[in-house]
Formats: sequence, structure tokens, C-alpha cells
Amino acid sequence: GAIIAMMLAGAGIIFFGFGHSFPATGLENLWSHGGFAPNGWQGVIASLGIVMFAFGGVEIIGVTAAEAKDPKKVIPQAINTIPLRIILFYVCTLAVLMAIFPWNSFGEQGSPFVLIFDGLGIPAAATILNIIVISASISAINSDIFGAGRMMYGMSKEGLAPKSFQRIASNGVP
Repeated sequence: GAIIAMMLAGAGIIFFGFGHSFPATGLENLWSHGGFAPNGWQGVIASLGIVMFAFGGVEIIGVTAAEAKDPKKVIPQAINTIPLRIILFYVCTLAVLMAIFPWNSFGEQGSPFVLIFDGLGIPAAATILNIIVISASISAINSDIFGAGRMMYGMSKEGLAPKSFQRIASNGVP
């Protein structure tokens, strides 16, 4: 939700000129300042590891297959949306950010997300984004706990973990 709000705010800045505290913005920032990958493809290739690390939680899809009502339908749908999510949440977000701020200005004045919201007149932008980051971290931890619990339960059923992991709570959660 926050990333989509940032993308909409960024689109408003780019196309309609909202926010007067920004430097010159526009789609030409995507190919100006040396173009795409001005320092070579090594940086692009190195960033792929970070993107894959960020999507490391997709294995939870496999763990939840046992609990899905129709796994033959639901699991392929979930897997097939992963490329779309990468494009939406990474590629589009970076395109909006780089259209507002040239790539060589990142890090000079702080987080580009905070700068965008601050430039739109939201003085608590840093606090709002910190709350979003903390919420996302808690969500990731919750997902990891879910996956680890299900994994230990499955391993215990196969005799690969202590039998104490086979206990199930009254609501059906291992």
C-alpha cells in the first residue's frame, strides 16, 4: 500500500508538477546522466542478488500448499504473480524514483521516499516511513515464524525432528 501511494505521488510530481521543492523532474531523468547502467552492467547484475534476497520469502508458498483448499489452482496462481510483483514493486518504483531524482543524486539528501513525501508537504514523512518499515519487518518475521512452525511440524511427522513439534494448538496451528 505504501509503495503504491509513493508511486502515485511520484506520478503526480512527474506528470502534473505537484510539489515545488523538487529539482527538475521528468522521464528524461531515466536516460540522462549517463543513461541506464552508466557504470556498466556489473551493478545491475549485483543488484539482482539483493532483489532475490528480498523475495526469499516466496518459499512460504510451498509450505502453505498443504493447507490450501485447492492447491492445484491456488499455488500456480501465487507463483505466477511473482514476476508481476517484482516488476510492480521494484522496477516501477525505481522508475518513478529515478524520474523524480536522477540516479546520481540518491543518498545526498537522505532517503528518496522521505524526500518525495516531505516535498509534498508531509513533514512527518520520515516517521511515517519508519512505521511502514517496522510494520514490514514485523510482517516478515511473522511469515518466518509461520514457515518455521510448519516446517518443523512436517519434519516431525517424517521423523526428522523431535515428536514435541507434532503438537497442534486448539485452532489447528502447529
